[in-house]
Amino acid sequence: FSWRDIFKPDPPRLRRHLSAIVNFAKFREEKALAYQELQAQLEALADQTRAAEEEHARNVVELQRWQADRAQQQADASRIEAE
Repeated sequence: FSWRDIFKPDPPRLRRHLSAIVNFAKFREEKALAYQELQAQLEALADQTRAAEEEHARNVVELQRWQADRAQQQADASRIEAE
């Protein structure tokens, strides 16, 4: 592409340049749609991951509480057996 193409365009050359511009625009639009779909999938997966991490944290807290209850119960049972 040069100044000559602007000031004194040659029809076949101009057609080729315009075709290239149109093809690039179509390519870009196609890739943009694919990118948007992938972005939506990524956001959905990130939400699922966040939910799974929150559930895991709740389960860890509940497990620790159960382990503490069991340790207390074992201590009570040991104390009763010792009497």
